[in-house]
Amino acid sequence: MSCSRIRQNSGPDAFDRFTLYFRSGDGWYGASENLGQPGWSRLKFHKAAFRPEGHPSGWNAITGIRLSAWAAAPVNSAIAVDRLVALQSDIAIILSTNLGGTNPGEPKASRGAAMVVAKIMEGIGLDTDALEDTGADTGYPALYLSDTGAFLSHIVLADDLAGKRCLLAAVLGYLVPDFGGILRNTPYLIRGQLAI
Repeated sequence: MSCSRIRQNSGPDAFDRFTLYFRSGDGWYGASENLGQPGWSRLKFHKAAFRPEGHPSGWNAITGIRLSAWAAAPVNSAIAVDRLVALQSDIAIILSTNLGGTNPGEPKASRGAAMVVAKIMEGIGLDTDALEDTGADTGYPALYLSDTGAFLSHIVLADDLAGKRCLLAAVLGYLVPDFGGILRNTPYLIRGQLAI
């Protein structure tokens, strides 16, 4: 995940979104976030939200960064970026990026499902990373737990978010010894639904 502090020096009508791009080979990876009110705000760009443009060569071949603030109205204004930070997490979401020969909409659906999981995890106070898969068929069941990780072999849709928070919190409670302590500090009231 990348974080950035952005400052708008004008009214909210000047800019409506900000895009972070990474150049890779003959293409780019880009992700956008909506800009808030004037003043400093923090934007988070989850790796799962980055869309390929052109023919990028992979995340291991990044050679440049481009920042774009998109105008919402023809207003004389300025925008400043204070810092750009790459964060790494101990929790990874595997992106199905090797979908050659499948339905053209599947890569977009895969990124969307990964973003749903990332937002659920963020909602219970945890940051995530996204990793690209190799495309190999694992043959695992829908949910597989080991002492070192968990694997969901199907996509997670945006319905029943409360139930999915509980599922992910239960999985994390199994994997992270002090997860009960983390949950006690989260704003979501899921503690009563889990034995922690």
